[in-house]
Amino acid sequence: MRDFQITIDGVEIHTFSFEGGTVGQTLTLEGSVDFDPFLLDGEHFVHIGPLDEVCSGGGGFRWETGGRFVFSG
Repeated sequence: MRDFQITIDGVEIHTFSFEGGTVGQTLTLEGSVDFDPFLLDGEHFVHIGPLDEVCSGGGGFRWETGGRFVFSG
């Protein structure tokens, strides 16, 4: 199981887990998250990061280029 969190400006808004794949496998993550509204003036930092530095079983992970965040209110 891989555990990650999504933060906006350092504030955790969601955590998620998914089962790992096999060597060379690409997994696509998709979903939605609801959180309390906040003012989107200026620049903000959105981060998806691992909660564990080392994957179980001696594996690893790598984020591929792409993806998107859509904010709606």
